[in-house]
Amino acid sequence: MLIELFGGLERSIKLKKINISNLIYILAIITIPWDNLFFAPSAGWATITPFIFIIYLLINYKYIKKIIILEKELICFLLILLIVSFINYIIYDNFITFNFIDSISTLFLGLIFYFSLVIRYFYKKKDYIKDINLLLISYLISFFYGLTKYISLQLGINSILSVFETIEKRFSYRVSFSFTEPSFISMHVFGIIFIIFLVTNNYKIKKRAILIISLFSFISILSFSSARFIIDFTLIFTIYFFIKLFKKKRSIFIRLFSVFFFVIFMFSVIFFINEHPRINQILESGIYADGSLASRWFRINASLKGYIQKPFEAYFGAGLGNSYQFFNYGYAFAYEEYKSNYMAEVLGLYNTTNNQLFSMPIRIISEFGIFVFLFIIFYLIYLAKKSDVSNKYLILIITFWLYVQFDSYAFYTLWIVLIIFKYNKRRRLS
Repeated sequence: MLIELFGGLERSIKLKKINISNLIYILAIITIPWDNLFFAPSAGWATITPFIFIIYLLINYKYIKKIIILEKELICFLLILLIVSFINYIIYDNFITFNFIDSISTLFLGLIFYFSLVIRYFYKKKDYIKDINLLLISYLISFFYGLTKYISLQLGINSILSVFETIEKRFSYRVSFSFTEPSFISMHVFGIIFIIFLVTNNYKIKKRAILIISLFSFISILSFSSARFIIDFTLIFTIYFFIKLFKKKRSIFIRLFSVFFFVIFMFSVIFFINEHPRINQILESGIYADGSLASRWFRINASLKGYIQKPFEAYFGAGLGNSYQFFNYGYAFAYEEYKSNYMAEVLGLYNTTNNQLFSMPIRIISEFGIFVFLFIIFYLIYLAKKSDVSNKYLILIITFWLYVQFDSYAFYTLWIVLIIFKYNKRRRLS
């Protein structure tokens, strides 16, 4: 089946007339799934891909001026955010050099990725079908990489596991495929591959994408490597199923049969979940039953309580890199509610200047304020409404849901969604 689906790509992906710019872009595309390499500069998100896109942008420097003019609204918006941030630094005397550099660099890397997409598909009008095929092949290799690790873990083959330990920046005894950690599975599977599946009208790409999603999902659920993935899979699959079921006119028999099949499928997922103590504890005792989930919720809860303590400041934020401030304002109140035995990480966050809250809505509100957060949400809805992209509102729901537990400005999903909505009429990307 894999040979049939991916066969013939060597004929469709021709290397004639290839130049350095194309080679760099192809290298960037195929490294997207590989964000756990030992030589990556960061361990938080161990990726090298954004830096390859920097090279691509520098090679294509002649397009930068055109992009700045084309994207002047986005550039102005980001400059306004920086100006407001500096005003906050002056008013509250809260400038931390490391936090600012860390935050501005991730925002910069995300913007470079976005500009690279604009150059590739809007100005150069390159064939995105070939690029997506390359990306899917790389994800397929990533799956087999993870499958090998899973089998090695089950059989206790330490010699093979030592190879993985050498390759990976953050080695884990849980399956994370070629991603930084197991929680990144959701971002890649749903934030990239599934969005490609939803947007494209190319039948072959749809088949390849759904196959890869199925393979990743099967091993992720079977191995119980990520509680987050199981939750995300259940929610997103359920929403997608009922949207597809009632979107078109179907006979009552087909709908009943589909619902029956869905119930059987979900019972199978629930059976697997119940067999795993970690997931079972969460279902029985709530978020505080799991240390990782409890600590993530603590960050969100403390920030929410911080907004209540400082409502005026919450409207305008504390400035880029200063999301920790509202966390500190609400720390004591969230600590009173904290019921997990997993205390080391929570105690270590007391009076912190650490800017990682693992939630994009919280990060945006804390850094730029409630007004900016609402503006971004309504702007994305506005872009979706103007576009004629397939499944556009489902894409918005998935994007928002994924970023509830993820806060990197540099990651691809938000920028991919932005270019899909903005450029689908200028040059259709489906």
